[in-house]
Amino acid sequence: MTRVGWKIVLSITACNTIACLHAVGYGLLVSRTAPEALPPRFWMVIYAALGLIVAFSLGGTFLVAVVRPVTRVVSALSRGEPVEAATLTLAQRRVLLLPIRITRVSSYLWFCCALCFAPFAWAVGIPVGLAALHEILGILIVACVSGGLVFYLVERVARADLIPVLFPDGKLSGVAGVPPVPISIKFFVLLTNSVLLPLAVLGFAAWSEAVSPVVVLYLAVSFFLIAGVQAYFIVESINRPVEALAIEVQKVGRDDLTARATVLSTDVLGGLAEGFNRMVDGLRRGAFVRETFGRYVAPAVVDEVLAGRVALGGELRECTVLFSDIRDFTTLSEHLSPTEVVSFLNSYLDAMVEVVVAHGGTVDKFIGDAVMATFGVPVARDDHALQAARAGLAMLERLDAWNAERVAANKPTLQIGIGLHTGEVVAGNIGSARKMEYTVIGDTVNTASRIEGLTKKLGARLLASNATWERVKDHVDGQPLGPIEVKGKREAVEVYSLQGARGLGQARSA
Repeated sequence: MTRVGWKIVLSITACNTIACLHAVGYGLLVSRTAPEALPPRFWMVIYAALGLIVAFSLGGTFLVAVVRPVTRVVSALSRGEPVEAATLTLAQRRVLLLPIRITRVSSYLWFCCALCFAPFAWAVGIPVGLAALHEILGILIVACVSGGLVFYLVERVARADLIPVLFPDGKLSGVAGVPPVPISIKFFVLLTNSVLLPLAVLGFAAWSEAVSPVVVLYLAVSFFLIAGVQAYFIVESINRPVEALAIEVQKVGRDDLTARATVLSTDVLGGLAEGFNRMVDGLRRGAFVRETFGRYVAPAVVDEVLAGRVALGGELRECTVLFSDIRDFTTLSEHLSPTEVVSFLNSYLDAMVEVVVAHGGTVDKFIGDAVMATFGVPVARDDHALQAARAGLAMLERLDAWNAERVAANKPTLQIGIGLHTGEVVAGNIGSARKMEYTVIGDTVNTASRIEGLTKKLGARLLASNATWERVKDHVDGQPLGPIEVKGKREAVEVYSLQGARGLGQARSA
């Protein structure tokens, strides 16, 4: 048997041995003052020895049948060996029921000893009278007391050595067929063992005129010690999980979402710990969503959306749409391996997204190597056109710096075109019941895409429609390129080449 199995065996042996000695001592003391003495005290010792032999034999059989399979699974898991799901589930159920089952077996054996005392006394010539009744009462008391002590000791061993290995995820409540042991039941048992049983014993002893100062002192000391031990176990089973949970709560208060409460029971404290872990998991998922969301939108937008102050249903909104696309990307990608293409794109998009987010924009989607961003949705702002223009100019500056780094590293560079258009869009959750995304649709989006397509034809890097130019002309330098026919539009669209933010020095030419 493993070390854990021997700890359980020794715990049960110690409890029942102490209980047996307590019963014999009580019987010997009562026999001195009872009206009917028990002359053959030798047989009482024999009876106690036989009781212990029978109890430990049956108890050992139970331990081998129940404890050994559990300890085998625990040993296998500790060594990292695979365990079948059915075997693991059975071991989990057994370890959670182990304290209750062993307590039941221990109490049952003691009750059997009490019932067998009268036939034993008659067989060996012990008078069956009040003295024998005292001995039976003592055995019944021991059954209750030893059962309580066995429960707490086995529960302690299970919490320390078995449950953490069998339940690494801490989900004890998911095991079917395991009734929780409420804390109120533990206090009721403590009240019974420390108050009700002593009163019953003393009352019976007084009625049978078997009370003596020695018996009273013996009972007082015994029940005081028993109540103290049980109270210690109860307080420890409550105090230790609460203190551990308080430490984890403080971690969460410091924004440390690695906090994890250890779940060691199925009672209300175990449920509280599981609930805390679910809460932290939810906070961790929320932080992940926030972090991921923050890669595509400005922090202010994240705060507004997560705070519920942004309507995600379909609505008509005015915004500025930005499209950017890599020129001749197909030709460029032909000279790169798939892995190099992905790395190349990720590096470029990371730089561009950082600029968009820094100017309050939201990356709506990636269309291959193209980027679609919106300004003014989902959070409305009056200067969305100006922020989009500044973002476009900053993207070009960032691209120049990025290309310089790649030239120094002897890596290929690229050029992009950017198109801006301001107008009304329909913003909302678009998709199916299985997959949805928040996006914008409408003629404004299509026009922005068409304007971006004109950049290569007109030899410009950043083009804006007249609707955007009218909102930014006081802050941005630009050059009109005249009305240009755009595919899908009946009327020509007047476009401007934006060349730099005003007051920043020399204008950037195409």
